[in-house]
Amino acid sequence: MDESEQFLGYAKDGDLSKVKVMVEKMKVDVCCTVLHTEGDTALHRAAKYGQMHVCEYLLSRGSPLDVENELGEQPLHKAAEGGNLTVIDLFLKHGAQINAQGRHNFTPLNVAVMYKQTAAVKRLVEAGARVNINDCHSYESPLHHAVDSADASIEIVQTLLNADADVNVQESDYDNTPAHWAAQSGNIQCLELLHSAGAKFDVVNIEGHTVAQAACAASEFETAKRVDTLSVHPLALKDLCRLAIRRYLTSSRMICRLDVPSELLEFLQFIEPVNSH
Repeated sequence: MDESEQFLGYAKDGDLSKVKVMVEKMKVDVCCTVLHTEGDTALHRAAKYGQMHVCEYLLSRGSPLDVENELGEQPLHKAAEGGNLTVIDLFLKHGAQINAQGRHNFTPLNVAVMYKQTAAVKRLVEAGARVNINDCHSYESPLHHAVDSADASIEIVQTLLNADADVNVQESDYDNTPAHWAAQSGNIQCLELLHSAGAKFDVVNIEGHTVAQAACAASEFETAKRVDTLSVHPLALKDLCRLAIRRYLTSSRMICRLDVPSELLEFLQFIEPVNSH
């Protein structure tokens, strides 16, 4: 094992004393990389595994926050992947680019959503992370990734909706909306939540498939039936009222400041239980 590999291993394990020895006595470059870590630096490794003290030390020794690995990921992406809130806060305090995009055009928020790091998603959204792809050059929105599995986190979906995520945005490759992705994954609960937030199920993707047809193409026939049922029923009055209020207020942060009963506040923030069917 060469020096660089040892150094990254110590950073990953949080062995601060050995990290210091290698930097201060052995003069190891804090930005060194090794092949099998996809170009991660020690700061990437420490961030992913939540090694706060190592991260603080590496920053003090000049390790840059905008250094990218081979995937174009910066250390904040790795902190988001690991769901490490203290590291996320540290990096943002030191000026990390909250909407930095890697080679695959994923922001730290995209990464946190993909790894189902609920607390990290909330922290990044609160800190100003962009939730819509028209705000950055991504192919897929965080909401697409949030609904893209049968065991999707409803709490993450609700967080994104409360931050005004676009429910009808189409990704660049196949023109699928988040509802298409949820249907293909057989996630009925997500589809119900998207519907209550104003999702349109008649949007067609590049293959000419509506949401129900996308479900059928993925052999999710029960999901397709539920989509058909939702499609023929207009939004409930309460959902129409919610959307009208949110449009009037224009900002989810204004909603948080409303002096209203907690049940109404939760309803406006898309965190009320989804109705069973």
